[in-house]
Amino acid sequence: MVTRRGLLAASALAVLAGCAEDEEAEPASPSSALLGSLAAERALSAATSSGRPVVRDVSARARERAGRLAAAVSAVGGRPHDAPEPASGDTSPGEIVARGRGALAAHVAALPSLEGRELRTLAADMVAGAAADAAVLADTFDLAAADAFPGTPQ
Repeated sequence: MVTRRGLLAASALAVLAGCAEDEEAEPASPSSALLGSLAAERALSAATSSGRPVVRDVSARARERAGRLAAAVSAVGGRPHDAPEPASGDTSPGEIVARGRGALAAHVAALPSLEGRELRTLAADMVAGAAADAAVLADTFDLAAADAFPGTPQ
């Protein structure tokens, strides 16, 4: 039998448990975060290196962003060559659009790890450029975004 006193005690414990501070994981090092963005841009560039002119234009912009990211990795003491090489193979429209969205997601995920004016400016440029290219690719291949805010953590 449940008593009123027992129910109140259980309720109080539940409320107190909900008031605990959320434990957040430490952000990745700037080098690690930038390497993730670099790998995503390289994958996008590789997937869009042929095809329609608008798709090749995305590849050129992804290569430019990858160059800027590689320089930033070096500037924070990392090794740009540590970024994984892009997987070859599937360059279907769906995969190309997925890589565009993946680059955007990688840049958004890197934001908590990047501090200082230079890295924050770089991050803003990366997010803006990747968002524009993800939209261009989705429009080019008539593949609407499944998420109204692509790149945001799920």
